[in-house]
Amino acid sequence: MDDVAINGLLYSWADIRISLLGRDIAGILAIDYSDGQTTKPVYGRGKKRIGRVSGMYEASASITLEMSEVEAINLSLPAGKSIYDIAPFDVTVVYVNAEQLLITHVLKQCVFTKQDRSSKAGEVKEIEVKLPLDVAEIDWAA
Repeated sequence: MDDVAINGLLYSWADIRISLLGRDIAGILAIDYSDGQTTKPVYGRGKKRIGRVSGMYEASASITLEMSEVEAINLSLPAGKSIYDIAPFDVTVVYVNAEQLLITHVLKQCVFTKQDRSSKAGEVKEIEVKLPLDVAEIDWAA
């Protein structure tokens, strides 16, 4: 990129805005998402490949929330329901930076697959809850 200013303001954690289940999430501590598609070379006569074939597309993600955010989600559910009963939902990730382009990624058709909590004696920090997601696809150009 030839137009990047020296000492310009790049994207950072402070620029990320995340919304899911109809609300912006303030207590988000981490988000990880990726996708991929396997390919395999095809060989014919000789030593060099003649092409490739593509396999299945796969996306994955996880979010880590402060425990009060997860409990707010749990308390919003009807009696007898858990986060695993929530219908598939989208997670919108927006990178807002005054000196860079507005970037939006949408994780489509997500469902929670697990929730982990851990805390240790002597730690002075928030309780983190890691929530892996099953993701149908990621729209990188939303």
